[in-house]
Amino acid sequence: MGRPRKLTHAAPMELKDVITVAYVEDMDLAEHYRYLLLENSIPVVIQKMEATDKTRFSNIALQVPEEFLESAYNLLMQQAVVDDFFSAVFGSDDDSLLDETDTDGDE
Repeated sequence: MGRPRKLTHAAPMELKDVITVAYVEDMDLAEHYRYLLLENSIPVVIQKMEATDKTRFSNIALQVPEEFLESAYNLLMQQAVVDDFFSAVFGSDDDSLLDETDTDGDE
């Protein structure tokens, strides 16, 4: 049987058929996550919501069909951990990431 084919675009869905899996800060991140989900055969819709108290952090929602919710959530959480790791390791120019126990260069 093999691996399911990759989706290159989300099939048209009624909004009632999807549930929000995550809110994101900007459209670039939304598109990045959309591509990641589609690469893993998870249909996804990016929905710009009206700003309300419920969405005070962001008004861009990633929505998936309910049967894909758990898979999509797990995939996005794994990606967030990887993104955090690379930000911590490569995104800092200061020496705070170095081991502070070896400040004089001796082992």
